[in-house]
Amino acid sequence: MEKKMFRSLIPSMIFMYIASMISILVDGIIIGKYLGVNAMASYGLTNPILLALLAVSDVFTGGVQNVCAEEMGKGNKERAGNIFSASCVTVVVISVVVAVAMNIGIDPLCRMLGASGDGAVLFDGLKGYIRGLSFMIPAMQLSLLFVFIQQLEGNKLTTVVAVVVMTTSNIVLDFLNVLVFKQGMFGMAIATAVSYYLAFFILLTGNLKKSSIFRFNFRNMDFSAMKNVFWIGGAGAVERGCYAVRAVVYNKMLVFAAGSVAVGNMAVAALSVYATLNNFFGSFVFGIESATLMVAGVLYGEENKNGLKRLMRESVKMILVMISVVTVAVILAAPFMASLFAEGVEVRQMSSDCVRIICISMTVAGINGVMKKFLQATRNVMWMNIYSVCEIVVFPLLSALLLGISFGVNGVFSCYMVSELLMLIIFVTGVWIKRKHFPDKAENYLFLPKDFDTIPENLYEKMVCDMDGIKELSRHTVDFCRNHGANERQVTALSLSVKEMAGNIIRYGVMKGKKLNVEYRLIYKNGEFILRLRDDGKSSGQKEWLERLKAEDSQIHRKICKIKDMVKDFKYVNSVNMNCLIIKV
Repeated sequence: MEKKMFRSLIPSMIFMYIASMISILVDGIIIGKYLGVNAMASYGLTNPILLALLAVSDVFTGGVQNVCAEEMGKGNKERAGNIFSASCVTVVVISVVVAVAMNIGIDPLCRMLGASGDGAVLFDGLKGYIRGLSFMIPAMQLSLLFVFIQQLEGNKLTTVVAVVVMTTSNIVLDFLNVLVFKQGMFGMAIATAVSYYLAFFILLTGNLKKSSIFRFNFRNMDFSAMKNVFWIGGAGAVERGCYAVRAVVYNKMLVFAAGSVAVGNMAVAALSVYATLNNFFGSFVFGIESATLMVAGVLYGEENKNGLKRLMRESVKMILVMISVVTVAVILAAPFMASLFAEGVEVRQMSSDCVRIICISMTVAGINGVMKKFLQATRNVMWMNIYSVCEIVVFPLLSALLLGISFGVNGVFSCYMVSELLMLIIFVTGVWIKRKHFPDKAENYLFLPKDFDTIPENLYEKMVCDMDGIKELSRHTVDFCRNHGANERQVTALSLSVKEMAGNIIRYGVMKGKKLNVEYRLIYKNGEFILRLRDDGKSSGQKEWLERLKAEDSQIHRKICKIKDMVKDFKYVNSVNMNCLIIKV
């Protein structure tokens, strides 16, 4: 079932990234075509700023998404909503502080990014763009947080509408800026800011629905979870921060490796073309990584080791298949894509070479990214941080220095593939040494606590899709419980739960034209039996469902109420478009 959860998220995640990044792509095209090479180079120098802003966002999108996914996996949907509300307030406060700080220190910030010395000609354009971006920060941070959390809740339609409106409005405003208002780089940034605010207000309408789990409220904000949010999400911020550091140093290395200011500026512009295009074709990698993190968070909350193993295999397979296809397409289309951004034969050729050389690393980088998301989801934050620093900063910069000296600009571009491959080899070798055998199975790469999940003898899993399967499950449930020393009350409660609850899912949950699957998972741990029933049928809140049954079939309603009286805990939660019923006896 986790495969279905994962695959159902990927299209919407990729669409969300692609649509939101199209506006950045169009920014680059319009800047390159209408504002010139210097403006494009200035735009490239802002990449560390964008990465830094996304790093702040990653603290919340990654942290809140993972913490809330874990709570949803445990069935604690009320606490998940309270954590989200506290996060929204924290996001607003931090966004305002960052925006004010950027404006106060804007001159030294521009010089630090490279608009000094030989790059002083880029100062005014860079300053204008950064000032415009500062107005965008609150809407950007809230929008990204809302988008990811609504994916967890399964609210795809609002997300799609918001992203489409943001993309369309940004493109229209970009053209108005260069053709009518003529506000240069400042106007380009303001256009992006306005589009983010429009997207945020649309996302807010979905969040204000009464049925929303993540509906903002002032009364029950849970700030106690912010420590975990910052710790887990901080790993994503470290990753983005590493990208920002690498971008700054790479620009300087390119100028050094080029041997002249003119060629250096062309190389920086070429890398800017790649960075802008990567916001588009890199969306496939980002989408898979985000879906991995979200589903892994739910499975971690359930303490579902087998589910995590199956998810890892599926994630790596998806990277190998999908990203390999994307890589081939980008290599073939590189000259055309470069021509969209750059004017002049030399700049176009260098941009095309840059895109082709660097994009070869995408598949290996995607596998590294998936491994990092599993480390993040399973709370191995320190190891993810070490992984990120080595993969994104240490190995690339050492490779760039050595290859740049030997092969010039193309040597610097080549360091992407070299560093990604080197990092993956070292990671696999490290696991090999730790496990004392070649790590050829997914479970070898899951660094879970020793008491995580349960031993195979205390676990029974099965997938069913009809009433005959339910009857068989009921018999196996009785045998499992008695083999583990359950008393008659526990046996009766669990057997009745399977008959009635799983049976009702089959009877009432089937959607027209769609086969329904029920995932059954029963574990015995610490003297307690925990039954999880997950299905991909019709979704409805537990309260609403029980009220409907009371009116339509009072006999079934009485049996369900009897089950609730017999068990310790009875929870329903809908996450990632799946219903999950958790019963503890």
